[in-house]
Parts: sequence; structure tokens; C-alpha cells
Amino acid sequence: MANTVEKFNTIAIGNIEKINTIEGSDIENLNTLEFSAGSSLAAGTIKAIHADEALLAWTVKLTATKAVMVWKEPAIYASVLTIDATNNTITNTDRVQIGSDNSLTGLYAVAMNSTTVLVGYNDIGNGQKFTGIVFTVSGTSITVGSASVIAAVDMGAELVIAAMSSSHFVALVKNDTNTAIDAYGGSISGTSITAGGRFEASATTSETVEIQSLTSSKAVSVFAHTGSTFMRTVNLSGTTASSGGSTATLDGTVHDANGSCGLTDTTMLYASNTNKVWVITEDGGSLSAGTPLTFGTMGSSSRGAINCAKISATSAAIFFCGNGGPTVQLVTIDGTSVTLDGDPLVLIASASKMTSIQLLSTGKLIAGFTIGNRAKGSVITVS
Repeated sequence: MANTVEKFNTIAIGNIEKINTIEGSDIENLNTLEFSAGSSLAAGTIKAIHADEALLAWTVKLTATKAVMVWKEPAIYASVLTIDATNNTITNTDRVQIGSDNSLTGLYAVAMNSTTVLVGYNDIGNGQKFTGIVFTVSGTSITVGSASVIAAVDMGAELVIAAMSSSHFVALVKNDTNTAIDAYGGSISGTSITAGGRFEASATTSETVEIQSLTSSKAVSVFAHTGSTFMRTVNLSGTTASSGGSTATLDGTVHDANGSCGLTDTTMLYASNTNKVWVITEDGGSLSAGTPLTFGTMGSSSRGAINCAKISATSAAIFFCGNGGPTVQLVTIDGTSVTLDGDPLVLIASASKMTSIQLLSTGKLIAGFTIGNRAKGSVITVS
């Protein structure tokens, strides 16, 4: 699954803080911000975030020197990560409880801006309803809002959220009540959530879902069912999600884990546990995919086992649970073609289940992952 707001994590030299003040249609500009990257990778000190188990964990970038990690153990917790990009180290705060102990099986976190994070989950203690919580970060302090039901459906474990602007989002949810895939719009103000209109992206329930914002009013959804993986454009007007085009087939394989990042306002990178990565192009509601690149060997196909981050419109990093441990691989994009760029970097020779990666600043990435159900993080240097 995706850390679907990678576009918050792309930069131009000297402009890193500007991307955290986006409003409305300014999100289109995020896909034009980039820097030239090399093909060598190096990992900083691996930081253990907390001693307790983290069954699901997401690392979310806020600024060039600050991120948060959100995890379940089984209650939802968060910790502020302060990044020293010079020494490639991470310092974290004590955990803060975000949500109750509800044995949830689905969890997703996305940055709305440089101080605000939206967390979505299925509340098993309340009929598995799609529920959201917003928390804000000031310095290293976290202020948590109240839980809000976004959709009163039994949503199972599959959900992803894309930030469309600093105040609006689109979520893609597996609706077990209607055995369908639903797209929901919504907005936040402070720590309050307003749920908007929905539409049925697929009348057949999915084994996995992904969504990636391209502009403030357009996103691309990806979902798998009945032996194949499909894609469909989702439009957002205000807080109402609607169809942006007809469903197209990506390939004839079910993807159990996936991740994506936006490249431009019409293209995105999509990676799956089938060890393949595609460039998907959106044109007026029509979607097409280039020839996939095969990379690495997956060691896990659990949800969250693969993610990617844009470095530039022609470069990205794929972070996946490789059979040798959590692995970062750079790729180069040329039109709809993807090629490997340099050698892969294995962070630690231990089996992992969850990965998330986002761009911090020029040549610096923040990588979060789990080893033995314990959350860890590392700063990755690209040179």
C-alpha cells in the first residue's frame, strides 16, 4: 500500500518547506518540483522507535527534518521523529496514544500538511466502520482530535487515503457490507473531519486497494479482484468523490501488496508484490500502463510490504520487503518505461513485513519498516 502523499515529499532545491503550505489547486505544482539524484544509496543508523510490537506501521514526512511514525500494537500510537540529515540519525519522542485498543486490522496515515496527519482505520469495536482521527504536531508535541466515523460500513482491512490538498482527501475502502470498492471524499479543519460524498469504484470487492493523487481534483485508484488488477480515475469536487472515467485493466494478476507515488499531474509510479513496477498515465479519465519493470525478490506479500517515493519526474525509490531484508532500489523513468538505477540497498538482513518511504530533502529519504513486529526507521542518502 501506499504512502500515497509522496507528492508532499518532492522538492526543488531551496523550496522544501514550500511544499507543506499547499492549498487547493496548488497541489498540481508539487509534481514539477524535483532535483537531480545520483544512483548510490547509503543507510544511516537504524533507530528502534519503540520496544512494543508494531503490527502495522506508517512513516509520514512532515518537513525536511521532521516525520511521524504511526503504528498499531493493538491500540494506535504515534511518535515524532526528528531527523539530523547531516549525521543521518533519528531521535524520537515517547509514544502518544492516538486511538483506542480495538484490535483493528486496517490502518493508514497520511500527512495533510507540515503539522497535520490524518489516520484512517477500521474500528472493530464499532462494527468495523471506516473511522478517522486527525492529530497535529507542534515541535515534538502531539495534539489528538476525536475519532470520527467517515463511513458506516463494514470495511474489512483494506483502505488507503490520498491527500488532495492541505484540507481535502480521498479514501479508497473495501466495503464488505456491499461487497464493493468505495471512494470517499472528505475534508479536515483543525482536528475535525467532515465526510463527503462517495461513489462505487467497483461493484466487486477487492483483495487490495491503492490510490494516488495527481492534482487537487484527480486521483487514480487501483484495486484487484477476480484474478486481475484494475485502475480507475477518481474525481473530487469539494468533498464529493465521483467517477473520472471507466475501469481499465492493469494486468491479469492479483496484487496482494502495492504502493505508488505521483510523478507529474498525469503520471504515477505503481509497484506491487509481483516484483513489478509500472508507469500509469491518466488522460481525461482514460488510464494506460507502460511495460512493467521486474525488480528484486519479495520476501513478504503482506499489506504495506512495498512502497515508493518520487525523487524527480524521472527518478524514484522503491522500498520493499525483500527476501534478504528491507530493500531500497532506485529506478529511472523515461516516458512510460522504467529501468533499474544502481544496486539495491538492504538496510538490515532480517525479515520485514511493513515498509514506507518518503523524500525529506535533497538526497535524503526517510524509511520506516518493521522487523520482528518492531518499528524501526533510517535516513537514506542518495548521491
